[in-house]
Amino acid sequence: MKSKTKPPPQTNFHFLSFNELQNSTNAIKAHYKQHRLRILNMERKVQTALKKLNNYKRLITALGEKDIPRLGVVVRGMLKSGCGVGSMLEKLKQAHEGTYRAKGWTSDDDDLAWMLLHLGGKRALYAANQKG
Repeated sequence: MKSKTKPPPQTNFHFLSFNELQNSTNAIKAHYKQHRLRILNMERKVQTALKKLNNYKRLITALGEKDIPRLGVVVRGMLKSGCGVGSMLEKLKQAHEGTYRAKGWTSDDDDLAWMLLHLGGKRALYAANQKG
């Protein structure tokens, strides 16, 4: 005759039937699996956070060590396009090597263009623009 009630949790294993032992073991296994998954998810989150932190450290190091022309324009352009830190590091590396040039101009460029236009005319302005 099977009992429909569960034995109290403090019952010694010697007094449990085979089915009760099996149910108890399955419950312990399920509990273990649930906590193992929770730990694996936390490990994954920690690894992702460490990877992001490492990328930010690399970005700060790159900004501090390298003399990158038009750094502000490069960073603003990357932020405007929604790029992540990894792609930003790659663009900064390319800018440092000279394979990437940020487009745009400053107020000094505007002043120089105005001066060239008024002193040298359209042809001087065009020549200066083609110089690059």
